[in-house]
Amino acid sequence: MNSYKDKEVVVMRKGIITFGVILGLALTACSSGGESADSASGESVTEAAKASAESVAYKDGTYTGESDKDEHGGMIRVTIEIKDSAISTVTTENLDGEGKEKGEEYGKETNNEGLYKKAQDSIAGTAQYGPALEAAKDISKVDAVSGATQSYEAFKVAVSRALENAK
Repeated sequence: MNSYKDKEVVVMRKGIITFGVILGLALTACSSGGESADSASGESVTEAAKASAESVAYKDGTYTGESDKDEHGGMIRVTIEIKDSAISTVTTENLDGEGKEKGEEYGKETNNEGLYKKAQDSIAGTAQYGPALEAAKDISKVDAVSGATQSYEAFKVAVSRALENAK
């Protein structure tokens, strides 16, 4: 009987040791050393993007860009006025599938108060992006607004397309 228990103990010890080695390797791979290297490179990429954005001189004028249509056919259209090579004014249109500006009625057709509120929160959040870009002068410095993150992605696409024409 002792030999069976001894073998069982040896097998358990080997399993525990193997588990410990695997855990140690996993923790080493996820250690802060790897993160600091990633964050350092992330910072340099961010700094390069900022420097690039600041060095772009836009042609004065008015430029329009549109996002792709979303799953409901809606999209974001921006009109950006450039003065003295910088973003001066930004007009944002949040359009439904019929090309009409989304307003107070948008979302009511669902007959669901929760969905209507979400739609209205998104509209309100999207309305903040234009003024934020006017102040920041750089899309990378405009943060997404909670409740309007899909609109934020569409806004960035529309801005990028408008500014591409201003280069």
